Amino acid sequence: MTMEERVSMSPNIPSGKKKGSGMRIALILIAIVAIVTFSFLFTPMVELVLGANPNEFSREPETNLPIEMKSKKVIRQVINVIPNETVEMLSLRFGTYQRKNKGILIIRLCEEDNPVASWRIRTEILNDNEGRGFKLETPYTFKENCEYSVTIVDTYQGTNTVALYIDQKSPVGYYVDDEFRESGCICYWLSYKHSILPTFIGLVIALSAITALFCIILKRHPLPRHAMKPAILFFLICSISFMSVIGVFCFAKGDPWLKYFFRPSDVNYFSYADTGMDFFNSVHYVHTNDPYGQYGTIYPPLANLFFKGIYHLVPEQQKARWTVGGYGSNIFMRRSENDYRAWMPTEFLFLFIFCGVSLLTYIIIVNYDGLRVRGLYALTFILSYAYAYAVERGNIIILSMAAALFFAVSYDSPRRWVRELALLSLAVSANLKLYPALIGILLLYDRRWKEAVRAVIYGVLLFVLPCLAFKNGLKNIPMCLNQIRGFAGLVVANNSGTSFDKIFVSVINVIERCTNTELSKVLYYKTAQISNCVVFLLCIVGGVILKKKWQKVLSCVLGMILLSNQGIYGTVFLILPAVMFFNEEAVFTRDNVGPFVGFVISIACLPVFNKISDSFSFTSLRVQIGLIILLGYVIVAAIRRLNAE
Repeated sequence: MTMEERVSMSPNIPSGKKKGSGMRIALILIAIVAIVTFSFLFTPMVELVLGANPNEFSREPETNLPIEMKSKKVIRQVINVIPNETVEMLSLRFGTYQRKNKGILIIRLCEEDNPVASWRIRTEILNDNEGRGFKLETPYTFKENCEYSVTIVDTYQGTNTVALYIDQKSPVGYYVDDEFRESGCICYWLSYKHSILPTFIGLVIALSAITALFCIILKRHPLPRHAMKPAILFFLICSISFMSVIGVFCFAKGDPWLKYFFRPSDVNYFSYADTGMDFFNSVHYVHTNDPYGQYGTIYPPLANLFFKGIYHLVPEQQKARWTVGGYGSNIFMRRSENDYRAWMPTEFLFLFIFCGVSLLTYIIIVNYDGLRVRGLYALTFILSYAYAYAVERGNIIILSMAAALFFAVSYDSPRRWVRELALLSLAVSANLKLYPALIGILLLYDRRWKEAVRAVIYGVLLFVLPCLAFKNGLKNIPMCLNQIRGFAGLVVANNSGTSFDKIFVSVINVIERCTNTELSKVLYYKTAQISNCVVFLLCIVGGVILKKKWQKVLSCVLGMILLSNQGIYGTVFLILPAVMFFNEEAVFTRDNVGPFVGFVISIACLPVFNKISDSFSFTSLRVQIGLIILLGYVIVAAIRRLNAE
C-alpha cells in the first residue's frame, strides 16, 4: 500500500470512531430511560409484595386537618358527633399496613379525657383497607357540649393510615361524598404522605446492576447473528412476565386483583361483585326487548341480537326475578340472590362463551402460516394483558377482535370463498364494536374497490336487519347512533384509556409529579378530540406509504386505538399486527427492534400494578408507552420511505 493510499484512507478512521461513539451514547441513553421508566412502573408491584402498599387516602375531614403520626405513634382525632345519637359499634378501616413486623394497636373512644371504651388488636391479622367493627359493651349515647375523640396507640414500628367510621353498625364497602350523610356515617381519614422514592431508587439500582451484568456477559460471549427469532423472544418475555404476575398474585400482601386492572377511583364501581359486567349487563338490557329505548345501550344492534340469543338460554325461573328499570337498574342486583353470578346457568354461559372465543382466536393464529412454535406463541396472545382485562370485564370486544383477525389474515387469500368470508367477518366485527370498521381501510390500501363496496353492503345489512328483532324496529337506528355519538364524544381528564387525549393526560400528570406543580387543563379540553383526529390521520397516511402487510395493519389498528374513547382492553386489537409482524419478521434488524419493543410493552402481561390511593393509572401508562413507540415507528418509517424514494 502506498503512502498516498494510507493518507487517503486515514480520514475515514475518526469518522468511524465518531459514528461508533454516537451509537454507543444513544444506546446508553436508551438504557437509562428504560431503567428509569420500568423502575417507576414496577414500584407498585414491589410495594405490594413487600406489604408496603402506598395507600394515600385523599379524603380529609371536613372540619379537622389530618392528624400526622407522632413520635410515640399516637393518633388522636377529634370527631364531630350527632348529639343524642346512640352507637353500638366503632368501625375502623385500616390501610397501608406494612406487616413485616408484629405489633399491637390500642384503640380508645374517649369523652373529653375519659375513656368510653377500648380495644386491642394485633397488626399481623389486618388486611389492607379492611373494615373492622369494635362493639361497645353497652350502647353509648353522645352528649351535647362534649368533645369526643378516637385515640390509636400504635406499638407497631411502621406507618399506617386509618379511616374512622362511627355508626350503629359497620359500614359495608366504601362511601363517598353525600353517601356519608345518607348512611348516617361519620367518616374521617387520618392520612400520611407515603413516599415511593426508596422503592424507586432501589429498583433503579437493581435494574442498573442487571443491565450492566447482561452487557458484560454479552460482550464476553456475543450471540451469533440471528441467534434469536423475534417470535421466540416474544414468547419467552411474555411467559416470564406472566409467571411474574402470577407470583405477585400469590405472594402480594395487598389486593393485587383490583390493582392490576383498575385505578383506585374505579374500585367503588369495578369490584369483585362486578366481574363480567359488560356481559351480564348486556344480557339484562335485552330482557324487555327494548335495549335502546329503555336502557340506552351503546352496543350496535348485532351485538344486542347476540345477547338476546344468550338471554333465551337463561332459565325462566331466573328471568322472573329480574327487575325492570332503566340503565343501571341491574347494578342493585349485585350481591343479592338475583345476581347473575349467583346462578350457575348464567355463570356457565359466561365461561362457555369466552372460552369458545378464546379457542377460536387460538385456532386462527395457529393456522396462520409461518411459525414452528405457533401453538405456544398463540397462547401468549390469549394470556396478554388486554385480553385478560377484556375477559374480566366480560366485553364482547374479544369476539370482535377474533372476527377482525380472521379478516386481516384472509382478505387477500388466493381462495375466493375465504376472501368473501373475510369480508363478512369484517362486517361482523364492525357491528359488534363499530370502530373495527376502520380496519377495512386495508381494502383501500390494496385498491380492492369492489370488495370494499361489498364489505360496506354487508356492514349496513348487519346493522339494519338486527334492529327488526327489537321493539321500535328501524327507529332503533337513530337512537343507537345518538347514544354511541354521546359516549364517543365524552372527554374525561384522566389517563385511563388508549385514545391520544388520555396519553396527553399521562404526560401532564408525569410533569406535575416531577415538578410538583399543577398545570391547567384548559388546553387539554380544547385539543382532546382534535389531537385524536390528527394522530388518526397520521396513522392512516403512514399506512398508505408503508408497504409491508403488518405495517399497514398496524397503521389501521393504531389509528383506531388512538382515536376511540375506549378502555385499555381496546389494545387487544394489537394482536392483529403483532401476529403478522412475528410471521413476516423472521430475524431482528435495525428496522424492526422498535416495533418489537412496542408490541412487548403493549401486549405482554407485565407485572405493572396501580397504587390503590392514586388516581393515576400505572397500567394505562405502560400500555400508552408502547403505543407511543409504535406510533413513532409508523411516522419515522413512513418518512424514511419517502426520503428513500
